[in-house]
Amino acid sequence: MDDLGVLLVREGVVAPEAVLKALDTQRSARLPIGRIALEERILTMRQVFEILSAQAGTKRLFGQIAVDLGFITDAQVETLLEIQRMECASLGDLLVQAGALTIDQLLAAQQRLARQKAAEPGPQAAHAGP
Repeated sequence: MDDLGVLLVREGVVAPEAVLKALDTQRSARLPIGRIALEERILTMRQVFEILSAQAGTKRLFGQIAVDLGFITDAQVETLLEIQRMECASLGDLLVQAGALTIDQLLAAQQRLARQKAAEPGPQAAHAGP
């Protein structure tokens, strides 16, 4: 579950069912990576079909297969995933649209989450010497 969703449920601001429904909506609206790769002219239709064929019956991700086949790089997969994230409504926006919380509640929760993340020790803190 999304960090924001966990916070909202833990604080009792939103019911778990509302978060799960919003996440399902988010997943179903998400454009497939192959389609984005076609639109961005990173892959050809033939390459997409070859990747999908290799993916059939497996749990391997489209991007992993595309990299393994030498069609794209890991950096290109990250670019495609970023485009996918940008084109999809955020969990908070979906919860507001569904009436599960107000925009003010969303903004306050996002601020609390940002403060929590800022207070968390970073990976370098674990390696800090005397």
